[in-house]
Amino acid sequence: MEPRIAPIDTADGIAEASKLYRHVFGYVDPAQALNARLLLSMIRYGGLCLGARDENDVLVAFSYGWTGVEDGVPFHYSQSTVVEQAWQGRGLGRAMKYAQRDAVLANGMRHMRWSYDPMLSRNGHFNLDVLGGRSHEVVPDMFGPGDHRVIIDWDLTAPTPASSPTAIPDSAQPGDTVRVDEDTVALVIPATNPQDPDLARHIVGQLAEIVAADHEMTSCRRINSDLSAYLLTRTR
Repeated sequence: MEPRIAPIDTADGIAEASKLYRHVFGYVDPAQALNARLLLSMIRYGGLCLGARDENDVLVAFSYGWTGVEDGVPFHYSQSTVVEQAWQGRGLGRAMKYAQRDAVLANGMRHMRWSYDPMLSRNGHFNLDVLGGRSHEVVPDMFGPGDHRVIIDWDLTAPTPASSPTAIPDSAQPGDTVRVDEDTVALVIPATNPQDPDLARHIVGQLAEIVAADHEMTSCRRINSDLSAYLLTRTR
């Protein structure tokens, strides 16, 4: 039986969500818990918190975010989506995103944003290729030194673009750029999160430079067991 997704809007529900949040991420410090008062106020005035419960009514996933505004246009910013380990890889993360999309559209907005670590190629593939998000913003050290982020912008009304094959040589190395065609460049990254902070900073710096040169991140795909690549396409 698939988990049932519904809004969380009570203090007890937020307490459950905070417990799941700390459990999934392995947080021990109480300072890393969710602020229940803040979340309940946020939910009351423009925020959104959704939870997924299994057949035993146990909370196994939740997401939360709030309304942001840029250039006078509102959008939903999704701060976090958390899925219990036993449910990871079973489509629940995707179901949570689609549930967020439906709720955001019902609130009259057509865009949703969130951030992720660009060195996590699996997350990049999900955000860009599965959901069809795009990125025009790379933020080195967004949450502190070495804690880099890419900001995804998901047009909730746009169809998911079809993926096309891209030939990238197996001899490519992390940090290499490969010209795919006149408008597209590939940036090679490790398939798994590297432990070398200097390599991560170098790759994130390259991403930021290419995006700044009128490109957007459109795909993240596996080359082989060791390598993945971002595709960045010229926007004008």
